[in-house]
Amino acid sequence: MARPERAQGDSEKSMGNLFGTDGVRGVAGTELSAPLAQKIGVGAARVLSPRMGEKVLVGRDTRISGPMIEGALMSGLLAAGCDVVFGGVLPTPTIAFLTARQEFIAGAVISASHNPASDNGIKFLSHNGRKLPDELERRIEREVERFDEIELASGTQVGTWSIDETLVPDYERHAMAAFKGKLDGMRIVVDCANGAFSRIAPEVIAKLGGSVVAIHNFPNGVNINKGCGSLHPESMREAVLALDAE
Repeated sequence: MARPERAQGDSEKSMGNLFGTDGVRGVAGTELSAPLAQKIGVGAARVLSPRMGEKVLVGRDTRISGPMIEGALMSGLLAAGCDVVFGGVLPTPTIAFLTARQEFIAGAVISASHNPASDNGIKFLSHNGRKLPDELERRIEREVERFDEIELASGTQVGTWSIDETLVPDYERHAMAAFKGKLDGMRIVVDCANGAFSRIAPEVIAKLGGSVVAIHNFPNGVNINKGCGSLHPESMREAVLALDAE
């Protein structure tokens, strides 16, 4: 999705117009800054997790700005008393599946999909793993607008933070169980777009019996979607033809 046009002189998303059709997106550090991500975290916690002890799953793609936005968002969630499970680099479908399967109150995806590496975004998923309803996004926006009035958690009331090492294996088992065909002996080229599926996709296809040729699977923070992925299928097409892959 193309991001909204930017008004001249705007360095951060204007309040009341944070969420577009696919969450909050913009140039990392300016339009989507760390302070704004923290405010969004506070707002999301107050709207999505009104009771203490409820957990939000947070994951990101491979962009260089991911850890900055991720850390700020999680600090906001924690400051408002919400518990956070840190998933690290996880694809959006993985977060959606795990949010619903493991009964998180919500999932948070830090990604700008096929946009350039300079962009980033924040998208929330409801407890059923689906896109957050517009009304809830509007409520989060209102909380961000009144951020200076909000009384944050203190002392032992702040949220807890944890890592769950079982998240990726759980999703891989789900993906493999959902596939009903056979890949035995098939040569398959996988364009990972230097994104969050760079490890998971080749692993799953190989476990299903495919002979995997992975390309664009070495993310370095700035090469996501660069000459590859959904907008640039040329290299994958060339590899399929050169290798006579299925």
